[in-house]
Amino acid sequence: MKSIFSMLLILALALGSGLAMGQDKNEKANLTAPVVRDDATQLKVQLVFNEFSGDKKVKSLPYTLLVGSGGEGRSKLRMGSRVPVATGGEKTSYQYMDVGTNIDCWATPLADGRYRVTLTMERSWAEGEGAADERKPASESKDTDYRPAVVRQFRSEMNVPMRDGQTVEADFATDPITGKVIRLEVTLTVIK
Repeated sequence: MKSIFSMLLILALALGSGLAMGQDKNEKANLTAPVVRDDATQLKVQLVFNEFSGDKKVKSLPYTLLVGSGGEGRSKLRMGSRVPVATGGEKTSYQYMDVGTNIDCWATPLADGRYRVTLTMERSWAEGEGAADERKPASESKDTDYRPAVVRQFRSEMNVPMRDGQTVEADFATDPITGKVIRLEVTLTVIK
């Protein structure tokens, strides 16, 4: 009986130490494995598209997106209209063109507590009348009264390292035809 008890004791110790060794290996593996978090920090990214004519601000268009900081999710914003554009000729007809704003945004956390905010932005808009002078009756309107619309575009792709609460003037451009200045400001806020 004593020998059976001794064998059971030896077997129990062997099994126990084997389990403990397996447990130590799992704990060490967990320490070196990359951390995958489901609770990525939520960020609020605000873009403001400012347009200036000389020193006078003529337009300020704000856009806000909520972005996860894991770098895997992408926030997209699409805002626009189908604008009729007159085509010339004996009889005015119209074609429709898509104009508006498209923004894609994602963020990746950096080691120093900042975030790399990646943005692609495209904005287009129509300027000009695009049709004969509407103040004149159609019978008095001439082909020389036709002023086609001009479609303007602004496109930008950027990677901006930012910290919570920071505002950055990310882009600055001048329209070569009109001389209007376009400034794109980006603000990052960590949602707590």
